[in-house]
Amino acid sequence: MKKGFTLIELLVVVLIIGILSAIALPQYTAAVEKSRATEVLINLRHIKQAYDLQYLADPANISSVKAKDITELSGGKWNTSGTKYCTKRVIYYIDSDSFTASRCKDPSSDCEGCDEPIDYALTFYPSHDTSNVDSCTATSELGYKVCKGTNVNVIDDREG
Repeated sequence: MKKGFTLIELLVVVLIIGILSAIALPQYTAAVEKSRATEVLINLRHIKQAYDLQYLADPANISSVKAKDITELSGGKWNTSGTKYCTKRVIYYIDSDSFTASRCKDPSSDCEGCDEPIDYALTFYPSHDTSNVDSCTATSELGYKVCKGTNVNVIDDREG
């Protein structure tokens, strides 16, 4: 008698593996994106804190301060004017009035902006600006899941 697996047994194993991967992959994707969003939150809070400290030191000249001169971020590059910081999938737009990070589905390679619609955008404001509220704008289902975990005001801008 030969030992081995029958074709039916192999098909059942392949089917089980397929079902498990179909269940696990969306959860994995969401978990990875939530970890990326956490990095974005940390970077935005770091930028906000640096601007707040600079504002306390010299409030009259806060509008002339460039983020690249007062913060240290890694994993990306600054544009020449120091108003944008680009990583692989996130572009940070930074000025003294607001700090926004947009999660691009397909960013341009030259740090100019997002070519495709974004998944979400986080916007923070300096602490001395009490007229605005920090927010997360979701434009996709994945973006909505990420925004719900940020503990800031969620703006649901999904289609449908």
